[in-house]
Amino acid sequence: MVKATVNDIEDFLTKVREIIKTKNGFHLVNRKKNIKALTKYNIPINSVKYFIEYLNVQHYSKGPEPDEQDQYDHDWWFFGRKLDDKMFYVKIRIRTKGRKQVVCLSFHPAKYPIEFPYK
Repeated sequence: MVKATVNDIEDFLTKVREIIKTKNGFHLVNRKKNIKALTKYNIPINSVKYFIEYLNVQHYSKGPEPDEQDQYDHDWWFFGRKLDDKMFYVKIRIRTKGRKQVVCLSFHPAKYPIEFPYK
């Protein structure tokens, strides 16, 4: 597995920050795991946006990885970050077809230990 360079990660996160601030620039996928985590830990959606907006290279785990099930050429990026002493798993990408949008497929406590190549 090839990991992204520090510059690749910084470039990706810069784009994430720019897009997430725009109107409708963020979408959290309505998955049971995500909703359960938001409810259990009392996390408002704006806090998820803030959490993602302030990811950095040290939070990077792996990616970009293509999504074989996606009809577009979007790559997934994987991060982990603590929130109130709980490690959260974050899987995001930037949708570029149509309106640009940061899509968060996963935002929930990590099931497994997360490796951080730049920590």
